[in-house]
Amino acid sequence: MWHIQELFLAQKPSTSLVIAKNEAFLKKQLVEEKSMNANKMKIACVLILCLGMTISSVSVLAQKSSPAATEKINLNAATLEQLQTLPGIGPVIAKSIIDHRTKVGKFSRIEEIINIKGIGEKKFQKIKDRLIL
Repeated sequence: MWHIQELFLAQKPSTSLVIAKNEAFLKKQLVEEKSMNANKMKIACVLILCLGMTISSVSVLAQKSSPAATEKINLNAATLEQLQTLPGIGPVIAKSIIDHRTKVGKFSRIEEIINIKGIGEKKFQKIKDRLIL
């Protein structure tokens, strides 16, 4: 019977060996977890960088494609497209302005634009700072 106990004890791993294996396993898991977290952070940084570059590119394109909101418009020489850059002036009112110039002649004062159908005092107040003759 003494030999059976020795064999049993010989086959049974010691508590310190089990603890050592568990510690090694946990350390390996911790290293892998830290590595995964580092990779996730790298991916997040790349995504944020790409998003920032995309937004800035769109912003630059938007600025290039539309004229500045402070660009002055010559009431007597502006094209249909230029007139439409004014707040509240669409293609119909822009065409009316050009038709008025053709029929009546050049504007002598910017206030005369109120004579155009669709332009009242409120709209004039919004656009007057951008109008020149």
